[in-house]
Amino acid sequence: MDLGQLTWHGKPFEWVRRRTNYCRRHNLITTERRPEQLAADEWTTLRAEVRQVAAESLSTKPQAAQMRFFEGSIDEMDLGKRRLFVARGNNGAGRIEGRVICNPILAGRKWSSERYRHRPDAVRGTMAFLFHHVFQQLQEECVEPVPMCLNIGRNIDTPTPRDSFLIGRGQSLLRRFTGLIFDFSAIHHFNSRFRPRYKNRYVCTSPNTTIGSLIVSLHVSGAYRLNLWNLACSVVNRIRKRSTRKSLWEDGERAKSSTG
Repeated sequence: MDLGQLTWHGKPFEWVRRRTNYCRRHNLITTERRPEQLAADEWTTLRAEVRQVAAESLSTKPQAAQMRFFEGSIDEMDLGKRRLFVARGNNGAGRIEGRVICNPILAGRKWSSERYRHRPDAVRGTMAFLFHHVFQQLQEECVEPVPMCLNIGRNIDTPTPRDSFLIGRGQSLLRRFTGLIFDFSAIHHFNSRFRPRYKNRYVCTSPNTTIGSLIVSLHVSGAYRLNLWNLACSVVNRIRKRSTRKSLWEDGERAKSSTG
């Protein structure tokens, strides 16, 4: 996200404003929380609730555990220089509906916002509301561009020099045939609503990529660890809503064409 002089006005950000206004009408408040702001027992309680939000979010997904390398872990919740933003209901007195953790880059001149979770029954639009708040706060701090989460395989069908055939075809097939497991359409749609500037990211291997190295990488990341019941429910649900998921992807593509 190139924040700069972004005003969040106009039709391009209408979706973001609607979600934010809806959450405000439902008494959600977003705040940044730091250990030094709280007593030790208060921080311990907050830390436990943040972990609970992550566990509840995972409880409905096909993955049996958090994937390593692609997602950060908050098991110990030692924030260090990271920043925690939470959205609470009941005007800040209720439970945590969702959270975003930002990682520092370039000595805090830049922040990465890809670590986020919300409860399955959170107020609709909680994550859009949270991201909107985080971006506005970082904008006030004159922070440089803020990376969002990866949109895996987005430009994979556009070849570049020295591409690995295995990785290129593998990611293309992954996006096409595992959409019943990983909701790429929803990620693509969510990112696009903020009108980001897309930048390619690459997997670099040496000396080359093999089928064996791909299998090992997926195994180490935890991609094979699946909750079979949640997987079956996810497959059935997405088959029923296939047309909706297709529309989400197409909406994201239209938004992409307007931002580059």
